[in-house]
Amino acid sequence: MPRSRSVNDCLEYQRKVIEADHLESLRTLPVQIRMGEIQIVHGGWADPIDEYLEPSARYFERVIGKGFVYGHTHVQSVQRFGGKVHCNPGSVGQPRDGDPRAAFAVYEAGEFTLHRVEYNMRKVCDLMQAAGFSDYYYGGLKTGARNLRRLED
Repeated sequence: MPRSRSVNDCLEYQRKVIEADHLESLRTLPVQIRMGEIQIVHGGWADPIDEYLEPSARYFERVIGKGFVYGHTHVQSVQRFGGKVHCNPGSVGQPRDGDPRAAFAVYEAGEFTLHRVEYNMRKVCDLMQAAGFSDYYYGGLKTGARNLRRLED
């Protein structure tokens, strides 16, 4: 699947700075994880890596299981459809729901709870700038929204 220029730029940077043993460790990770009744993917169940999932009862009636965790949209939520619960924990570093705090979820005693915490956003922005990235890449951190200004090709 084609990715945006900004995603490709970030991937290229990561390829330059990642240590070989860390890369090898990442290669051993599965694309999908099952922990008890919980299934975990990055995107969705039709495409575990790149799908931008818009949860609905119809979507989840085709997926076997009771609990689902996914990300990719960076929008924190917990929703139920019938006997199924799904959770998007949000994003620690690129939330896209208008709240710039780091987002995460906790699963305990069969329930998901959503959380937000403050972090030193200025330090992250400074480090990204020092790595050669423009405000386009980290500007959304300040607002919790995707930077909608188009990056010219």
